[in-house]
Amino acid sequence: MRDGTVHDLFRMSETERRVLMRTDWGFVQQNPIDGLRMSVSAGANVGERLMAVGARHYGKIRGEASHWLERVEIATDCIDDDPRSFSGGMRQRLQIARNLVTNPRLVFMDEPTGGLDVSVQARLLDLIRQLVTDLGLAVVLVAHDLAVARLLSHRMMVMKGGTIIEEGLTDRILDDPREPYTQLLVSSILQVGVAMPARLILTDVGKSFLMHLRGWITIPVVSGVSFSLDAGECVVLGGPSGIGKSSILKMIYGNYGVKAGQIICACESGKIIDLASVDARTVHALRRRTIGYVSQFLRVVPRVSALDVIAESLAAQGESHEVARDKAVELLSRLNLPEALWDLPPATFSGGEQQRVNIARGFITDHAILLLDEPTASLDAQNRAVVIDLIAEKKAAGVAMLGIFHDKDVREIVADRVIDVAAFYRRSDAT
Repeated sequence: MRDGTVHDLFRMSETERRVLMRTDWGFVQQNPIDGLRMSVSAGANVGERLMAVGARHYGKIRGEASHWLERVEIATDCIDDDPRSFSGGMRQRLQIARNLVTNPRLVFMDEPTGGLDVSVQARLLDLIRQLVTDLGLAVVLVAHDLAVARLLSHRMMVMKGGTIIEEGLTDRILDDPREPYTQLLVSSILQVGVAMPARLILTDVGKSFLMHLRGWITIPVVSGVSFSLDAGECVVLGGPSGIGKSSILKMIYGNYGVKAGQIICACESGKIIDLASVDARTVHALRRRTIGYVSQFLRVVPRVSALDVIAESLAAQGESHEVARDKAVELLSRLNLPEALWDLPPATFSGGEQQRVNIARGFITDHAILLLDEPTASLDAQNRAVVIDLIAEKKAAGVAMLGIFHDKDVREIVADRVIDVAAFYRRSDAT
């Protein structure tokens, strides 16, 4: 405290806490409407905090309010205007003046620039930085914008799921993040050049099925699934059939719901999305731009030609139909599918021919994440070699791939890491 005494916040009375919030502490809300009284004037908003600590002389209160309005770059002739007539940036500056007028020593700022125009943000950030320096304030800042964090903060703590997972000097964390989740945040938002940024992070993911035809018993499939997938690597899910490998792929792709945990995805747009909680519209958008899938079996509209089935995936990303068909022709040629079959519907093809169409459809796009469910299971040695080459090309392009390969020889060639899904298997716990 100001008098040098030390208090335990959890043992302070409500009255003592209210005094603390009026004197030594300030709190700048993300939405200034929550931190201001909108029905009273700007001067009254600043002045009433002075009155809360004992000020009573009207002239001195008005003079101090005028001084602080000027200090936060609000014209003093606005002192009698109410905040409803102010812009978003002016309201936020007024809220800062309201909090700093009693000279607090610690100020909490919850996304102080959130929702503001870029030019207004820059002006407000300069103001905050100057006030912190001039007044010697200690500030605890909550920010999702890491550029704001770099500009304002000396030290940073990264939180995930209510737990601090990394802390240190701001420049060290943003330039050399160590935790996979921090790497994901930095690479997708700031793009500061982490060599192998995480594209996908699974944390404590769980899946179970409720069998309504068997007395509503719950059959656990996997639980505690935790790993990350980096750009430019191919990670293979290992383990025997029925262990839950395909269930993990289907949860990532959105075919299965997620019972527990998080699946954090770094999108090409820079957004970070939890696949475990998104709506169907977002899932479909991610499938178009971010996450591709090569399934074990081909499912298509029966009368569409193989060439159009493949080209359609690329056209959905905005490529012209002609270019998409040209690239489809190139892939079908590499995969040794006879040209006589290109204009026929794949429903009439053999299993290996259908699988080659499936592979071409998945590899023709530029998805940042590619899921592979036994892509070589129905192929001969020649075409397996082609798929291995395609995977190598995707890795070189920075695509993050997660796959299932029961073929040991192929797995050893393509895998950068193998994750043993048996560690997450929980079928024996059925209830």
